[in-house]
Amino acid sequence: MKTGNFFNNKLELGFTLVEVIIVIAILGILATFTIVIINPPYLLEKGRDAQRKADLAKIQYALEEFRSQNKGYPSASNFNESGSGGFFYIDNCGTGNSFHDANGIVYLQTMPCDPLNTNYNIYQYIGYGPAIVIGSNTYYPHYCLKACLETQPTPGAICPDANPSALRVCGNYLGPTGIGGYLIMSPN
Repeated sequence: MKTGNFFNNKLELGFTLVEVIIVIAILGILATFTIVIINPPYLLEKGRDAQRKADLAKIQYALEEFRSQNKGYPSASNFNESGSGGFFYIDNCGTGNSFHDANGIVYLQTMPCDPLNTNYNIYQYIGYGPAIVIGSNTYYPHYCLKACLETQPTPGAICPDANPSALRVCGNYLGPTGIGGYLIMSPN
């Protein structure tokens, strides 16, 4: 049995360097697993895809309003877009670009933009079927809206009566045909 003064015993408080390194390594491993499990890039892609679907639903609602007031679905000029007849890319989007009819009735004050809004990430509109010409206005009996998704595309999805060579492809997200994405068709 040791005898000695109580006050001479040194109490060592704190952690050794090895203990600190082990704790930091464990925290690093936990953080890595958490990031891998959560996968932030995938969540961002899913968020952009949800925005694309919501944007197309907004355009679809405006198209149905347009059709209820006119004899069909619009041509490119109703969207302030350049294109051939019923086919065009919705790349004039954002503030100041509205969707209206020949009488100036606005159905969508601001055309929505794809969240990435790059060359391959823009919305497409295809009016198809026999053209309906009333005066100087051209309308179509059907339409198809298309967006390129990042997470869950529909490979091979194509609008009926649309020229496949005219459709802009959705980058690497497609099957061998190079055509696909998320489509909304006219209900009729």
